[in-house]
Amino acid sequence: MHPDQQRDFADFVAARSDSLIRLAYVLTNDQHAAEDLLQSALAKTAGRWRRIRGTLVGSAKGFVLCAPTKELPEPPVFTYWGNKVPGDVAGFPGKLSVDIYTTHYWYRENPPPHDNYVRIVAGRVALDVRRVTIAWSPGERTDAVVSNGFFIARTPAKTVSRKSRNSGEPERFVDTPPVTVTAYDAAGRIAGRYESVRFGWRGPGSLG
Repeated sequence: MHPDQQRDFADFVAARSDSLIRLAYVLTNDQHAAEDLLQSALAKTAGRWRRIRGTLVGSAKGFVLCAPTKELPEPPVFTYWGNKVPGDVAGFPGKLSVDIYTTHYWYRENPPPHDNYVRIVAGRVALDVRRVTIAWSPGERTDAVVSNGFFIARTPAKTVSRKSRNSGEPERFVDTPPVTVTAYDAAGRIAGRYESVRFGWRGPGSLG
């Protein structure tokens, strides 16, 4: 890992370790098991830090999305798989489940004006899925990181100027258009697809 990435990862651990160990204890109800869960998650994250710089930490019931930043870290929020209690990590039909589409603040030095956010999409896939792509907007498509039945992807978010509904004055908003998520099997065939996933999605029923 490059020294800059090491510092970035160390900042992430320092900012989140207390809240993550508390969450791990809630998930496991055992201090030693909580420490093992956190260490395992951090070790896996460190190995893929250059590519993902974010991770899913969770249990059979649900997950917490962690996206690092040096300043103003997002608080960890627990979400049940499928947005339904009690949650089930394997409880989704087909080959693909999109479990969250959100934005996180992302500290960057000298970014374009106001563009200090990233869009993030994450979820679950069947174990025979080998590739997941995210179509963020027309002409912008990236591959997600796929590992052990999970995927996560992010891209820098842009801001746009719109009139405020309340004051009518121009304001800056993070641009969050719908995305399309596609899963592929080892032969390159489409195994599953979610089209027009709207921002704020946290599983079926989360927006309705």
